[in-house]
Amino acid sequence: MGKFIDLTGQKFSRLTVLQRAENNKHGQVMWLCQCECGNVVVVRAHHLKDGHTSSCGCFQKEQATARVAKAHKHKMTGTRLYNIWANMKQRCLNPKDNRFNDYGGRGIMVCDEWLIADNFISWALKNGYNDNLTIERIDNNKGYSPDNCRWATNDEQAHNKRNNHLLTFQGKTQNVTQWANELKINRDSLHTRIQRGWTAERALTKKVHSS
Repeated sequence: MGKFIDLTGQKFSRLTVLQRAENNKHGQVMWLCQCECGNVVVVRAHHLKDGHTSSCGCFQKEQATARVAKAHKHKMTGTRLYNIWANMKQRCLNPKDNRFNDYGGRGIMVCDEWLIADNFISWALKNGYNDNLTIERIDNNKGYSPDNCRWATNDEQAHNKRNNHLLTFQGKTQNVTQWANELKINRDSLHTRIQRGWTAERALTKKVHSS
């Protein structure tokens, strides 16, 4: 039998040896150890020395969770919805993206919650996403967040963008849609006036048919 070696106080990976356990197992010395996570476990001496046991089991659980997360992310990579999320981040956060000046460069950002793909995907699936729709910001001057985004068809996107020309009148600046809603003006008529070069005051004050 080899010489007894006291392991008390020694640390093996995440385990710190507290004391020798009362009972041996199959003739082998057992040690009471405390894991970094706070759990206390009994471990064979040679398992500590050869690295066979490095934690109370929390390390293995963390690895398993990481593998599942990695597999899930890999599964989503390449899907249309994942690409929408990735492109949204690129145009808002990457100065090298050719769309950055129209987004991140003018202050359009992605909310903290949506920096994580799973959060964005979960919101999308609960709020009407399908492969025929694209993400739209309700207020084009604000960023991407649950309270400022919705799913829209390409026609709806085009219609809304067409009416987002900013007009300043009596010290107040709003887009065409907002002015039309506030003043009860037909927004298509209002947009047509702007296209014809009317001033904001004339376009907003001349009587038109109600929407």
